[in-house]
Amino acid sequence: MVAAIGVEVLKLLAIHWLPGVIAKSQGIYGSIGIVFGIFAWLLIFGKVIVYASVLQRGLEERRTGKGRHVGERAPDRRPNR
Repeated sequence: MVAAIGVEVLKLLAIHWLPGVIAKSQGIYGSIGIVFGIFAWLLIFGKVIVYASVLQRGLEERRTGKGRHVGERAPDRRPNR
């Protein structure tokens, strides 16, 4: 849910804000400005996806109480003999 909200916000920004940024950077830096503008956008998009995933995982662990704490060992998943 958190990632979906973040992606929708980024989609709206891509429609309204990104074309102006790319046009401005093209005017200042030429064709390399377009590349830098797109790379910056991809970097922002990737960060939103990672942060939203981490936040969603933390919220899920808090809701279910099934999270592990630092130093706690993982359960032994080997079959019994």
